[in-house]
Amino acid sequence: MKFGDHLRESIIPEWKDKYIDYKSSKKRIKHFRAKWENQSIYNDPVFQKKSTYSTTRDLRSNNNSQSNLNLNRQASNGNIIRSTNSSSSSLASSLRVYSPLLIEIIHEFMENWIISIQLTKCNEFYNWLLNDSRKKFKILQNQVHLFNIQKRLFNDAANSISSSYGSLMTSATSDSVTTSLIQSIKDTLHAHRLLPSYPQYSLKQLIFNNTTSDTESQPLMERETFNPEDQLLNNLNNNTSSAKSSLDKSAKLLSDAILEFYLFLQLIKSYRDLNVTGFRKIVKKFDKTFQTNELNKFMAFAKQNFTIFKHIDPNIKLMTNKMKQISSYQPIIFDELIPSNEIDDPILWWESKVKDWYVNQLTNSPKSMKKNNKKLKKLIIQYSLNEQMVHRNNRAIIQMTIAAWILGISSTSIANTIYLSFMSGYTSYTHKILFPIWGGWYMVLLISLLIISNCFIWHKSEINYRFIMFGEIKARSGTQFYNNDFATTRISLNLYFLSFFILPLSICALLSFHNENLFPYAIIYPLIATSLFIAPKAISKYILPYWNKLKEIRVWILTTFIRLSLSGLYPVEFGDFFLGDIICSLTYSMSDIAMFFCIYFSDKPSTTCGSSHSITMGILSCLPNYWRMMQCFRRWADSADWFPHLLNAIKYGLGVAYNGTLCAYRLSNHERGTTRNTFIIVAALNALITSVWDLTVDWSLLQPDSNNWLLRNDLYLAGKKDWETGQYSRARKSFYYIAMVWDVLIRFQWIVYAIAPQTIQQNAITSFILATTEIIRRCIWVIIRVENEHVANVHLFRVTGNAPLPYPVNVQTIALTKPTFQIGEEERMAENLDQQALGNLSFNVSYDENAMWPPYRTLARRRTTTFAEISKSIPWVHATDFQRPTTLLSSNESKYDDDDEDAISDSESDSDVASK
Repeated sequence: MKFGDHLRESIIPEWKDKYIDYKSSKKRIKHFRAKWENQSIYNDPVFQKKSTYSTTRDLRSNNNSQSNLNLNRQASNGNIIRSTNSSSSSLASSLRVYSPLLIEIIHEFMENWIISIQLTKCNEFYNWLLNDSRKKFKILQNQVHLFNIQKRLFNDAANSISSSYGSLMTSATSDSVTTSLIQSIKDTLHAHRLLPSYPQYSLKQLIFNNTTSDTESQPLMERETFNPEDQLLNNLNNNTSSAKSSLDKSAKLLSDAILEFYLFLQLIKSYRDLNVTGFRKIVKKFDKTFQTNELNKFMAFAKQNFTIFKHIDPNIKLMTNKMKQISSYQPIIFDELIPSNEIDDPILWWESKVKDWYVNQLTNSPKSMKKNNKKLKKLIIQYSLNEQMVHRNNRAIIQMTIAAWILGISSTSIANTIYLSFMSGYTSYTHKILFPIWGGWYMVLLISLLIISNCFIWHKSEINYRFIMFGEIKARSGTQFYNNDFATTRISLNLYFLSFFILPLSICALLSFHNENLFPYAIIYPLIATSLFIAPKAISKYILPYWNKLKEIRVWILTTFIRLSLSGLYPVEFGDFFLGDIICSLTYSMSDIAMFFCIYFSDKPSTTCGSSHSITMGILSCLPNYWRMMQCFRRWADSADWFPHLLNAIKYGLGVAYNGTLCAYRLSNHERGTTRNTFIIVAALNALITSVWDLTVDWSLLQPDSNNWLLRNDLYLAGKKDWETGQYSRARKSFYYIAMVWDVLIRFQWIVYAIAPQTIQQNAITSFILATTEIIRRCIWVIIRVENEHVANVHLFRVTGNAPLPYPVNVQTIALTKPTFQIGEEERMAENLDQQALGNLSFNVSYDENAMWPPYRTLARRRTTTFAEISKSIPWVHATDFQRPTTLLSSNESKYDDDDEDAISDSESDSDVASK
């Protein structure tokens, strides 16, 4: 595979703009070559001499000077200078003659493009990453020091208590059984994100604008100093098991933070190695095209003036040996190479220290040391083709094939039931009972299928949706998030999973329609679906292959739905509000739950069950918007920002009012009067506000200063920009305009209920069509909403999760120099979003800008009191809809052990499935 393809598949999506633009560089070479070949290269010859490139500062200060390249340009005077380039490979190359045009091409490409733009961009960002990592390293170094103190004091105190009060310790242990059980339950709930918590601020603090605690208002150096010795001895005096639990918790939190930092170092190392290789290859291609000898001079110049090349020198020997052993590029594993000091290669230096912390200082036995060492090796990023990846690709092909066959058969059966519904009479059992009930199931599975299709669109658009949707970086699969290979996305696995829910639905629905009876098929299918959802791991061996690999998605769906149902008790994460918004478009299916029970317990369901008779259906249709409203209140209580959370809560409150007034209007038998007028007013306000919110906040469109009319500057769904004009394709941008029109149009579908005749309003076909259009609108909304979140991550360079630390952090002890990394206006607006952009090692402290370099400050602590400030922040407030989940690497690592266990047997299982 060509290096360009490797680079495209290996880049970290959030850092994409900071890599070498390899494709544009190739196009520039092609452009210069066409220009060069049209003219004679032997006119006005001058011989090449040994030359050096100018630094970026020199180029900027001497922008109009022709001495930047230091090449002899005296051809017009007839002076001929012999080459003294000692790096020439032969006498012929040393006597190579350059025309003025070729010299100009070298100047334009090498200095004005490669050095001034590409290399400077990569080097500045690399320096920024180093500053970021240096700060994290110092924080973790202090944390490990505190942990060692706590560990030593615990061992000393525990031994002392055990020797002096042995009998009392036994009694205390028996008394603490109940406490340990309660703690175990809490740990289990916490591991699955189901432990309720209080908001960050009370209602009194929010109302009276008192959102700064006494501790936070004190200067950092005047706060109470954290003393692990006092805390430990206090715990030991109270309960020895509590102290042990505190030590274990500290070790777990510290392990997660160290793993995340180690992963972050791997990403930086991958970034450095890919770019260095890219520059070397593109200059080599330039030399090959124009028969020049710029590579040696460029490498010498880059190693002397740019940090990203300086740090690669200690690794050249190992890299050379590794490259001889592999046929394609992959980041090198530096197991044996440790620099003598931090200056030579800070990344490898920090990596060696982190390994020592994780393998030696956080372990108590050789077995745990071996386990931790193995875990670190799993975090090495792999892009080259290996045996496990081949098995993964084969598995994806089998899953897609099976899913395609099942979906083809199922869609035929479902289409038949819809045809029977459309052809049936308005008063028939099929139209009034069967069609609405089964149609509700169709909506759920349709939106699930469209969400999986969205995942494929994001994958093709290089949008890191998995990081956005699942939040944290997992210990087993974290590095795979940045491998854009289709088999690692699990799209095929999720489609395979969904197809086995669609197949029994199509069979049960078909039998129900042809027998014209809802029961027992409406009971059989939920039982089948529930059985499939909770199916044990053993089913993968005997019935459904690969079902054991679906544990993660099943647990995520279940826990997220529980969190949504209890909105307000949990901090709002992306999955919570994401699922809430999806269910807001499933009011058709939600109301069918009430209709189902009405039909089951009623003697005359055709006349007593339906939206015109059941108030319960209206209540259930209000529930999704109520959940989202409670989530907005929780975000307000956690962030103390009235904008946008209170306004968003009002928006969803209007959604509750809209569904409530629609229910009242239907119960009034669609009579013209106060009920109808109230419904029209509420529906109009709801449609108008939600449409504006969708376009301006959720999608960040309609930006007046955008380079794309009525859109925004970054449009990942529009493909890549033209390398010459820097503009997106008009045809690809049209998707956004169509989506805007469609969103507003469907938001006003309530007009059908307000002005259409009663026969059309009460028609099951009308409700089904409107529900389908709303599902399509929501899926389009989801595509652009996730893309917009990716835009924020790109501007914040956010690539990792959020690992909390066990001990407080004094940031004045980790002062850093502000880097020279330049950011644009959009980044300056985005920096108000989140303090997690530095890699998201979470610590609740106040930053001192004079002491360290915080590239992004949180919006939660910045008051927006004027309309101008609000309007400027509107394109970025969508990122405050949720908070980053904490990284729980240790608790989640077991989810991915199945992949390791199955790695050896994958080929056998794949062949078995294929034979079946």
